Amino acid sequence: ADDFQADGHSYTEYVDVDSFVDYFIGSELMKSIDGDCRTSCFFTWAPGQVFRMGPMWDYDHSAGYDDFGPRISSPEGWWAGDPAPEDFYSHHASHWVARMLKDPVFKARTRARWDELKADGVLERLVTSVDTAAAGLGPVARNNDWERWSGAFHTMGEIHGDSPDAEVAFLRDWLQKRVAWIDANL
Repeated sequence: ADDFQADGHSYTEYVDVDSFVDYFIGSELMKSIDGDCRTSCFFTWAPGQVFRMGPMWDYDHSAGYDDFGPRISSPEGWWAGDPAPEDFYSHHASHWVARMLKDPVFKARTRARWDELKADGVLERLVTSVDTAAAGLGPVARNNDWERWSGAFHTMGEIHGDSPDAEVAFLRDWLQKRVAWIDANL
């Protein structure tokens, strides 16, 4: 129903809204192709309790992965939150995420949570963690990984540079742009 009620009941009686907000933010932040819950999506539930979303899972096709085209690889635009019926993932045109985002309460809680994560420095730390993690590996490990896997991933749309350092720079820059886009459009 347009008022998010059915037979006098709201979806908020059945789900932990905050866990759904966090799941949406995490999935959209990384622009995970699985964020629409068609494949790898987990809920937890116990008798007498509401459904909780999570744990967050399966981020292998995310953060600029471009084998599925610019709708996924671009740091701009929504994925699960704004279905595009013309594409091959039109199955989620009536998906719960798109529906919940039409609820002013859910949308306000999502914006409030985003602002909380931003104020606490979580989003900034996410971006800086890319360089921190890469530095922790050291050049030998990064180069060995590159030699072992770069050829395989070139055919899958996962390579965005000609060196490990270029990949690190790509991910850091993509995340900076993604955070800025979501911040301006949420």
